[in-house]
Amino acid sequence: MALRSFQESRNNYFPDLETSVSYFKQQYLSFISDEITSKDLEDLLIEEYGYTIDVLDVESHSNLKEIRSIFSRDTKTLFISSQIENSQKLFLLAKEIGFNFLKHEKRPLTFSWIKYNSFEEVLNNFYASYFAGALLIPEKTITQKLKALFGQTSYSNDDFISIMNSFPVSSETFFQRLTNILPGKFGIRNLFFLRFTSPADRLEVKLSKELHITNLHEPHAKKTDEHYCRRWMSSKLLQDFPLASQNSKVDAQISNYHSTQKSYFVISAASEDPFKTNIIRSIGLGILLHPNNSKAIKFLNTPSITSEQVGVTCETCAIENCEVRAKPASTLEEELKNRASEIALESFLKSATDEQIQDKQE
Repeated sequence: MALRSFQESRNNYFPDLETSVSYFKQQYLSFISDEITSKDLEDLLIEEYGYTIDVLDVESHSNLKEIRSIFSRDTKTLFISSQIENSQKLFLLAKEIGFNFLKHEKRPLTFSWIKYNSFEEVLNNFYASYFAGALLIPEKTITQKLKALFGQTSYSNDDFISIMNSFPVSSETFFQRLTNILPGKFGIRNLFFLRFTSPADRLEVKLSKELHITNLHEPHAKKTDEHYCRRWMSSKLLQDFPLASQNSKVDAQISNYHSTQKSYFVISAASEDPFKTNIIRSIGLGILLHPNNSKAIKFLNTPSITSEQVGVTCETCAIENCEVRAKPASTLEEELKNRASEIALESFLKSATDEQIQDKQE
């Protein structure tokens, strides 16, 4: 929570880190004209930082099957999972370089985390992740590609997918990078980032990560075990995504929130969860439909994007005759019932008081 608040307070854009990445590339990777490879980063870790790179055989260590890398301080060895995808390997190597180049000694030793010992570790982990994202998705390159996309008067999923696939990263890393670039380079600060997961054999949506720039937008995490709206594009993709698909499935819609009367352009990408078996994850990025954002993104107010009336959770939603409602609007009905009781109580007390005043006057 503290880290998220820190990110949100800075609009999740950190110029000093962008500068550090540019300097690093000039110093160490100026000879590379094409895409950065895993070997490039491995060689850097070995030659510049004295690392040994080894394999983590997760088949032989079942309790570590969800771990992608382990760093041993004693031997300066980075163990990388034998089941890791290339995009994941690139990211963790870039992140490892980030820890070293930024000189952050306090850091978690595993990816994903098993534990952390201080907020400084959490913050340094974020800085190294930001460094990795900026290294693999250069600021200048992504900004140029997005300017071309945003200058179009109609939206195309294929154009967005083409940009996403032009970088050697996962869909989540790409969407995370958008939360840096959109506020930092386009002035788009009313946005949210959400990650949902669901079992592959049933729709059981859970919100596992969120970030809100400028304001707390809908949707956001609920403390109670309520059912998130199935009209969301993220929910639709979770339900429709086929297991064993090699590519992310991407789609977009205009989500009109019934409860707040606010509308967002929401683009989502679904894929298999790389860390958990038989789990689908869906990443969503929402941009508030606002005059300033519409100036930056020409296609926001065009009919090329489907529009959907949505809620937050079934239990709080007032939309009638919803064909995909999972549960009755019990929370909303309870709130309305309580409000009606409050109004009746206020009316009763006012009436009783007026009568007493009138009796005294007589």
